[in-house]
Amino acid sequence: MKSPPDRLAALDVYLRDMMRSLECGAPYSALAMALSIPDICGSIQYPDSKVGERYICWVAEWGKILTMSAEDCYAIRCAYLHNGSGVFSQSSAKAANFARIEFTVGQTVGGWASKADPIAQDVPKGKIRTPIEDFCKGMVNAAMAWRIHSEHDSRILAAVDGLMQIEPAEPPPPGKPVSRPSS
Repeated sequence: MKSPPDRLAALDVYLRDMMRSLECGAPYSALAMALSIPDICGSIQYPDSKVGERYICWVAEWGKILTMSAEDCYAIRCAYLHNGSGVFSQSSAKAANFARIEFTVGQTVGGWASKADPIAQDVPKGKIRTPIEDFCKGMVNAAMAWRIHSEHDSRILAAVDGLMQIEPAEPPPPGKPVSRPSS
């Protein structure tokens, strides 16, 4: 079951929007989407697994291009999406190699690579610094590789095709005024 040719699959739209967010100067939005991709794809790939388990399994299998472990990626996801933080905490931090992430913007592809800072007094497990552009592009590449690899799996295709899509509003019937919310 493939999407009609005139409509991008929802996953492609998500990935395109993530990269547009970066291009438009909205790195926090791009990061939220990038960290959600393994949740979306992992829930499709491993529907019977718990959230953390499927997230880590999906990143370990498909996110090898990322500059961090699957456990670090999950710790970032939990810290940022749940608390808006780059400091790893709670149970998701136990298996992480680092205690904190610092994303940079504007230097990528040769500007400088990701860098792991060793253990310091203020950060017992150390920290990792990485360009957000590289992280987001890595997630796009991982998701595209997964989707291409799964193109013959009807269960996965159906689930990807069933992802939420935002549709244009229907125009009001002729002669009927458009109602607007009152302030």
